Amino acid sequence: MAVGHSFGSSIVISIALNHPNDASALVLTGYSLTIDFRVVQNLKLEPAVVHSPSRFLSVPLGYVVMANQTQREHAFYNGAYNPAVARHDFAYEDIVADAEFGGQATLFHPAVGYTGHVLAATGAEDNIFCPNGGVPTCETILGELGTAYKSGCKQLRDLRGARYGT
Repeated sequence: MAVGHSFGSSIVISIALNHPNDASALVLTGYSLTIDFRVVQNLKLEPAVVHSPSRFLSVPLGYVVMANQTQREHAFYNGAYNPAVARHDFAYEDIVADAEFGGQATLFHPAVGYTGHVLAATGAEDNIFCPNGGVPTCETILGELGTAYKSGCKQLRDLRGARYGT
């Protein structure tokens, strides 16, 4: 079994594409074949060490964070979410290599040839993978993912109204 979240789900797909028999099942969270690059392309990124020297003192300049809390909130959340979670998310955001952003476009495709089970879970408030949000939109997007994996037993779930406490 291979499990990933967000960019990690993209990596799982890439592994399944190149080694389709190595995992009996894929669990993909915070993922879909649809991504709103308009949200991502305008993000203000800055080196993590510049943004928060006390947290990232030894991190090379090629690792970045989202510099603006409002932009991060718009990128990752929409609909009826708890603003305290978004604030916590920004305060404790992790780093990403700037090259990961450049390579994202090639990672949103089905793993052609993979025939194992797939469980995809994406929240309707996820603004990147469920653009414009809402359960109907997210169900359509997850349905497209299900169509891409035609063989085997596939389960698709939308985490309707899932909330995370602070």
